Amino acid sequence: MNASGNRDRNEASLLGGIATALVDSEGIVLLWSHAAAELLDRTAAEVCGRPVGRLLAQASGRDHRATRCRDEIPAAGRVLLQHRSGRPAEVSFHALPLEESAGLLLLAAPTRHVTDWEQGTALLRTLLAQDRMGVAIHGADLTVVRTNLTPDTFGGPAPPVGGRLRDVLSAEDAEDAEAALREALDTGVPVIEREQRVRSPDVPHGGGRPCPHSGLRMRWAAPRAWPRCSPTPRSADGPVGDSS
Repeated sequence: MNASGNRDRNEASLLGGIATALVDSEGIVLLWSHAAAELLDRTAAEVCGRPVGRLLAQASGRDHRATRCRDEIPAAGRVLLQHRSGRPAEVSFHALPLEESAGLLLLAAPTRHVTDWEQGTALLRTLLAQDRMGVAIHGADLTVVRTNLTPDTFGGPAPPVGGRLRDVLSAEDAEDAEAALREALDTGVPVIEREQRVRSPDVPHGGGRPCPHSGLRMRWAAPRAWPRCSPTPRSADGPVGDSS
């Protein structure tokens, strides 16, 4: 299966969507990021110079006076903050102590987004850890970003990270397979169990055999990244192909 995807402009990238704030030893906000301002609809001018505890929502059940110093701020957790609209905003956060400073760097993001990131990461790790289906993720230029393919499962040299299918497949087969990847990328329509002949460069013309090959486009968090992911077609000797 091949997956690729364009970045959804309505969602911030993984790092760009993390709200940050710097607080001093007394829990006073010193710096307030643009993402933090968007998260609570509160500008830096409104927040800086005031106790970070005043951002806690009443529904959180916590007294803002309990965060009057950095030592009273938990290292990590979930909390309800007060959005300008009056509704509580549930966020997951980490508080990082700074070297040579008594302050803390606070990182936060909506809990629903953090849950999505965690589930997506777990799913990707599970796919890459199993060996029943070959999977490779390709970037927009079709180079391999990550893969679980090995020489044993591939039936020949596995495509290296940073490499292309043409590095391990015959020119004709690599061109056909990459055409399927581009189709999934450009149209967003999954390519399901397309028959793909898979031969290494040293296999005579007419050798090899058709193998099922699927591809789909997936949304990538990084700006302008369009990775692809496709299950590996399997040859007579085992899985051969590319998951992008």
